[in-house]
Amino acid sequence: MRKLRRKEHMKQKLKRFMAGFMAMLTLVGTLFTNGTTAFAASPQANIAFWNASVKNSGEVSELKPGFNHGKILYSILDGNSAYCMNFGLRADGGQLMNSYDDASTSMSAQQRKLLSYCLYYGFNSTQKAAPSNSQCDEYIATQAMVWVIVADIFGTGSGDSAARKLCNTAPSPDSSYSYYERLRDNISSSYNATLPSFASRRTSEAPTYELKWNEGSQRFEATLSDSNGVLSDFDFGISGYSVDKNGNSITISSTSVNTTATTGTFTSNAGKVETTSSCVFWLTGKSGYQEFISERPTADPIKAYIKVKTENIGYGELTKTDESSGVKLSGAVYGIYSDSGCTNRVQTMTTDGNGYAKSAALVAGTYYVKEITAPKGYVLSGKVHTLTVKAGQTTGISATDKEQLGAITIYKEGEVLSSWNGSNFTYEKKKLSGAAFKVTAGADIYKADGTKVYSAGDVVAESLTTGTDGQVVLSDLHLGTYVVTEIKSIDGYTINTTPQTVAVEYKDQTVTVQYESTTIENTRQKADVSVVKKDSDTENPLDGGKYTLYAGNDIKNYAGQVIVTKGTALETVTTGEDGKASYSVDLPISNGYYVSETQAPYAYIRNSKDVYSFNFNVLPETQAKASFSHTFVNDRTTAKIHIYKVDKESGKAVAQGDASLEGAVYGLYARNDIQHPDGATGVVFKAGDLVATLTTDKTGEAEVNNLYLGNYYVKEITPSEGYLLDEEEHDVVCDYEGDLVAEVSRSTTSAEQVIKQPFQLIKVSDNGDDTEAGLLAGAEFTAYLKSSLPVKADGSYDFDKATPVVIGENGATTITSDDKGHAVSIAIPYGIYVVVESKTPHNMKAIKPFEVKISENHPDKPQTWRVFLDREFTAKFRVIKKDSDTKQTVLVPNAEFKIFNIDKNEYVKQYTTYPSKVEHTSFFTDEDGDLILPEALKIGNYRIEEVSAPFGYVVNDKYVNISVDTDTAFETDGDTNDAIITVEYSDAPAVGEMTVEKKGEVLDGFKGGLLASSYEKEFVYKEGSLAGAKFKVYAAEDIYTADNQKDADGNRIKYYSKGDIVTTLTTGKDGKATAKNLPLGQYRVVEVEAPYGYVLNPNEQKVTFTYVDDKTPVIKESLTFSDDRQKLDMSVTKLDAEDNTPIAGAVFGLYADEDIKNVDGKVIIEKGTLLEKTTSDENGKIAFVKDYPFAKYVARELVKPAGYVTNEEAVNFDTKYQGQDVK
Repeated sequence: MRKLRRKEHMKQKLKRFMAGFMAMLTLVGTLFTNGTTAFAASPQANIAFWNASVKNSGEVSELKPGFNHGKILYSILDGNSAYCMNFGLRADGGQLMNSYDDASTSMSAQQRKLLSYCLYYGFNSTQKAAPSNSQCDEYIATQAMVWVIVADIFGTGSGDSAARKLCNTAPSPDSSYSYYERLRDNISSSYNATLPSFASRRTSEAPTYELKWNEGSQRFEATLSDSNGVLSDFDFGISGYSVDKNGNSITISSTSVNTTATTGTFTSNAGKVETTSSCVFWLTGKSGYQEFISERPTADPIKAYIKVKTENIGYGELTKTDESSGVKLSGAVYGIYSDSGCTNRVQTMTTDGNGYAKSAALVAGTYYVKEITAPKGYVLSGKVHTLTVKAGQTTGISATDKEQLGAITIYKEGEVLSSWNGSNFTYEKKKLSGAAFKVTAGADIYKADGTKVYSAGDVVAESLTTGTDGQVVLSDLHLGTYVVTEIKSIDGYTINTTPQTVAVEYKDQTVTVQYESTTIENTRQKADVSVVKKDSDTENPLDGGKYTLYAGNDIKNYAGQVIVTKGTALETVTTGEDGKASYSVDLPISNGYYVSETQAPYAYIRNSKDVYSFNFNVLPETQAKASFSHTFVNDRTTAKIHIYKVDKESGKAVAQGDASLEGAVYGLYARNDIQHPDGATGVVFKAGDLVATLTTDKTGEAEVNNLYLGNYYVKEITPSEGYLLDEEEHDVVCDYEGDLVAEVSRSTTSAEQVIKQPFQLIKVSDNGDDTEAGLLAGAEFTAYLKSSLPVKADGSYDFDKATPVVIGENGATTITSDDKGHAVSIAIPYGIYVVVESKTPHNMKAIKPFEVKISENHPDKPQTWRVFLDREFTAKFRVIKKDSDTKQTVLVPNAEFKIFNIDKNEYVKQYTTYPSKVEHTSFFTDEDGDLILPEALKIGNYRIEEVSAPFGYVVNDKYVNISVDTDTAFETDGDTNDAIITVEYSDAPAVGEMTVEKKGEVLDGFKGGLLASSYEKEFVYKEGSLAGAKFKVYAAEDIYTADNQKDADGNRIKYYSKGDIVTTLTTGKDGKATAKNLPLGQYRVVEVEAPYGYVLNPNEQKVTFTYVDDKTPVIKESLTFSDDRQKLDMSVTKLDAEDNTPIAGAVFGLYADEDIKNVDGKVIIEKGTLLEKTTSDENGKIAFVKDYPFAKYVARELVKPAGYVTNEEAVNFDTKYQGQDVK
């Protein structure tokens, strides 16, 4: 927080007092003199301005984008140059300003320090006078620096750029900017001043350096090097020590001991300073005005500090003896260390013949002595001795060593199963447990004192057995030579009886026991596995058989890990010409294995049943190998040939026409000599020999098996019925397909040509006139294979269920007569065909079917012509009456129709002659709902018109147009052979429409006499329509469909059975609900849900819809139901509060507790209106008897009974509808 500058500020106190005095004098002068600016004094002063710039600066975007500062003013404040801090804020000449210790402008500590350097090195004047040009140049440069620092862009390109723009306003821009650059460099040099690397800027943080004793120069000394390279910029002084500077190093020395740290001072000799006082900050106290800074701070040269002291010195001595005998030991080397961990060795001393050693000079303090080299034959001592050295004194210590002994470790080593690399087992050498050894002296053995322990050959130890770690240790041995011999091996390994010599010698002084070792290796016991391959018939050896060796169990390595799972293939071998093969895989012992054939020799079947299993168990320790062998036999591979006889044209095993694929005879012949596969039996069949004959079955197939492998061919000897002989030789190669195929299956296809011939015909027309018949084009014929035609019960063919054959080009199943009446088929296969006229020329009658027999092969020569006649087309109409709702035939008679001939513009007349001739102009449906005209109509266009509908239906005046034409769909009467065109004519049944209306009392108003009070008025109701009433409509009787249709049991089909729910109706705002499209019949209507506030009407009503005529489509009926309004009964009982007895004479008023609206939504009673007054009777009952609607009410006591206090308690009635069953 800012605070007013205190007048008692240390270095400014006297100055402030004088300035204040001058300020008062100047102020008085100002009161009487015009045109001068008085100098101010702290804590307040007036500022004076002169123009420093000779031109405007323009925009200085680095300081304030978009702002044109104009000219820079030269300012004097309180007898010093003053500088603006806020670029772009205003300041007025002569204005009174207040001084402060701290700046109002927000700045970091770094910016504040840079500002103090800026005013220290920058321009300052104490004269209140117009500046010279050179003063303006320097002032502008200093002002620019102030703004750059406040903007926090000091030392950046942006800061220099801003300064350049501001210096350009000076009388001499280059001189001004050069001054700015010097100022910038001076500020940076002092602010970023570098000290010697080994010194500190503050005495409290000065590092202490200890001078070490130098034996050569006999003095304490220390040399310090300045890694910052600035030592030459500083002078150094220290009391009581000698100093020698050399470049960036300084050596400090002393011949006297001084353990108290002395401070040395480095003082800058390069002009770099540290400011020691602050500047002054000025504000007017007005918002938005400029803050100023003034007054050059004091400064001292930059200093740095270190501290030094010396170390103390003394001596140490040592005596070395044998631990057991006390003999003095020479040659023991000891190190003297400055740390207890004995890592920083400062001296070394060695004992002489008397076991004595003395150190060189040591700085007084605590040291640690440890043996480096022991005398020969002794164990190096690990003991650390503490040596306390005192200045001018010798401190002694004693030490001992003990004799070194030996030990022999015997390792049993051999190959153990390690892993499986995918092709072989891998072994690695490991230590083995369970082997037994003995140890003898290899030479005379002596103690260190010369006493003999063992003579050469003496048994030192026996029955030494290796443990689980594969080793056994014999310890407490005197140094010498020993012999180790194995006396028992391990299961799975052969014994190694070769002795091993071990010399236990002095080598390592750091161990108490000198360990030696020997390793005795053993060889694993191994297995030889082989197989023999023979022919199962000839027992001759077979080469090329492949046999795979498998693991018979999970195989674990020495660590107990499963490396090969049971069933893993280990190696596959192939038998040679001698039928033998051996395995190279190095099998681990104590496991089971099995061998099976994985590939048989060429032309043989793999023998998968014969599996040879064996166990490779532990052998006697003197036996190196175990052998396993087995003989396998194989059967030869046989061949099977299958013949497929197919139709040559279709490529399928489906005979054409009446031809057959069964009964064709084929011969199988050897194409080449057929050899026995064992290579010794020789030729079985010579080339060209008939090997077998084959006869095709119904599917055209034949097969022969148990053949030798080889090359064959198949040739037809006798063709089957309807086909020509296939003279082609069909090669069949029965080659080997591998050893898993016991029988090689081959097939060949014999494609045979079926016997074929075309047929032809001529088509002519007959119009019934006695004229020459004309050639008839467009007659279409379809042919069916007679043997494939289904036969109806009457003996006729069922062409609808048959498939026509192809008799035309491009796969067509029809042929059509041309302009000359000619039609010719393609060549069709062997067989008997029935040909029908499938499409007659327009409005002509078809001919009867005829037969064509194909038995000769003449594919290019048609059979003899056939000639046929056609007659003109006529048809009868069949009209079927349909129900448009059920879509069923209306089984009600007497629908009347007329037929209108559109082409002749007249109604059709027809005649019947039995029992007498009758003319017909109208035609009627019978009980089956249809009619058929008595006579056929000639080709033409007609309209069917309904004259009257059957009972229960409405006449359909949308007439049906129909043409008598072969293009119109028709069917043929099986009895009369007449063409029948069927027309469906739909009528809609008449329906009922029911409207149900709901009535009841609704609130209309609240009325009384002209002068009546509110409690004297009554509620007025009127009859109105009620919404929300729900009704169910039931069938009051069985209601049948109008079409008179019946179900499978002969009962008429119903829309609804008596009692069925037909629909549910809910009245709308108008109180009405309508049910439409009700089938004719009787219904009953029952209210099932009353509107809110009303009592359910229990009375049902019935309505009947009766057919009127065929011109009335909808019969309408309506019903009205009335509901009683549910009434309210509100009362209060007045009781004595003490004895609970009834109180008479209390007057209560009932008020509306909410606005009450009428049926139209209009408020007829406002909340708080008094509606009724009543007095409690002798039973204490207060009854409110008006006809109230549902609403909220509140009752209050208006007049208290005599002798009682008025009860202020209110009784609330929140009246709710109690349901439709409560009256």
